[in-house]
Amino acid sequence: MSFSQALSQAQKMDPEEFKKYKSKFIDYLADVQSKEYKVIPCVENMSHSNSMTMEYAFIFSIKCGSDRVLIVHENVNPDRSTLLFYVREEGFMGTLRSIYDILQSSETNKRSSLRSKDIDIDKSKITMYKSLNHDDSYSWKASIQRYLRQ
Repeated sequence: MSFSQALSQAQKMDPEEFKKYKSKFIDYLADVQSKEYKVIPCVENMSHSNSMTMEYAFIFSIKCGSDRVLIVHENVNPDRSTLLFYVREEGFMGTLRSIYDILQSSETNKRSSLRSKDIDIDKSKITMYKSLNHDDSYSWKASIQRYLRQ
């Protein structure tokens, strides 16, 4: 799905649609999603050295701080970690598109590459990115809240 198709689909999405995934993680992110942005649906291309699968995911955008947005990529598969990106609000849509393109790409082991900082991301707009495991919903939620306060 192209970025423009995802944006078009995002315009039609109702917050109740997220309930069907029965995920505490997705439900929480839908609740804290900034009203000025839309949740972007995407299909994450999971490429490994000997296999490739597609998994549904969402990109949430949460305003925090004076000029920053926390972009949160959450896969519907609870075994996948949450990906967090602090981005500058200036140029937000271009940065969002870059993140979307990276996660949709067929690059092999991209999640591992993100964790080890081996993917070249425009550092002028993305000030931090990291992976957050789903150890338990309470500590995961506390971590998200901590990032929102920074």
